[in-house]
Amino acid sequence: MDNTSIYCKLSNKNEINNRYFNTYVPIKKIRIKCSDKLSLKIQTNTLILPEDNNDKIKINRIKNIIYENKKYLCFLLNGKHNYKINDTVAIYSNGLINTFIVDKITDNCLLFLNKNIEHDIAKEYSILNMNLQNNILLNYA
Repeated sequence: MDNTSIYCKLSNKNEINNRYFNTYVPIKKIRIKCSDKLSLKIQTNTLILPEDNNDKIKINRIKNIIYENKKYLCFLLNGKHNYKINDTVAIYSNGLINTFIVDKITDNCLLFLNKNIEHDIAKEYSILNMNLQNNILLNYA
């Protein structure tokens, strides 16, 4: 397998819905030989990514609640998070379970209006903010 390093530089910074997104472009154009499979490894300028680098956050508790006289599905998270109202989140436990849009946030709780999921308290669940995921566009000839 051939390894090709493509170094990129910051091209643009955009703010969309109070979130910052960076666009990077290759410093020079490179042709990549590719058959039916292309593997990508995205690294920082240190060329190393920590093993525990993961955007998934453990959900400490899942519960249906009544808040301000409305029914919500509540995910209690541990510690600080960067979720915002209207973020799209994905819920995982041995694979994707569902996606929801955040309706309210109170302290460490994400609330989803009139939503419900079947869950097993013995299983571990995690959440991923889909609004923060990168999209990669590759053009090759």
